[in-house]
Parts: sequence; C-alpha cells; structure tokens
Amino acid sequence: MECSSKDETAFQPGIRVLRIRGRVVQGLGEGGFYVEKYAEEFGRILGFKPFPGTLNIEILNGVPSLHECKGIEIRPPSPSYGLVFAYPACLNGEEVFIIKPLLTKHSSQIIEIISSFKLRGVLGLKNGDVVEVRVFCREDRVT
Repeated sequence: MECSSKDETAFQPGIRVLRIRGRVVQGLGEGGFYVEKYAEEFGRILGFKPFPGTLNIEILNGVPSLHECKGIEIRPPSPSYGLVFAYPACLNGEEVFIIKPLLTKHSSQIIEIISSFKLRGVLGLKNGDVVEVRVFCREDRVT
C-alpha cells in the first residue's frame, strides 16, 4: 500500500477503495491501553509498532461497508480479549490502519485508526476537523 494522490486501484486487481468522510472526535480514553495489549501482534502482522492510542473518526457519509472487505485478522493477546480486524488505509497521505475490534464500546459510526506515530500531532488534527480516509478493500472477504 502506498498513499498518493493517484488512483490506487489502477494497479491493484481485486482491490477497491472505500472513501470514508468523517470528523475527528474525542475517544473514550481507552485506545492506548488496548493498542499496547495488541502491540506485539500488530508489529508481527502489520509490520510496525503502533503509537499507543487511536484516532477516532465519526463517519459522516454513512456506515462504511468494511464487512464486504477482507480484514487482516489480529489474534487477541489472551482469551479475555477479542479478535481485531485491520484494514490498510490512507489518511492525509499517511499509511494507517483502521482497526475494528469485535468487542467495542463504540457505535458503528466511529472508526478507530492506528499508525506508528501520534496522528493528531503529526497531521495537526483536532476535534471537529473533517478528513477523508481511503480504505484499501480486498473484495475476497472472510465468511
């Protein structure tokens, strides 16, 4: 995955891009705890050590059809935690992952994003900012 202004799907058969328009919102204050718990698996499977926190986006253009995509399965660190699915994406030209925990307190209108750095700081984002997230959706979904 490479984030650029060109159409990413032109050279990637079987992949389509979902465009999610959303607003940066305050999270529940728990993302860092859970990202730390899953950090080893994120590193092993996604190839980077994530910043201990998530960027929360309230979806403005309807619920994304991530269920139609094949997510990357992240196993829980212990039986008391649930599976997480990760989806490669781009936010403001930066490579990120949307994470969808099977166990969550968030509504379906909230997506959580992780990266190797603090997105709010590096991208200068604050609550209320409107962003577009481009999700690289593999269409051979898991059933």
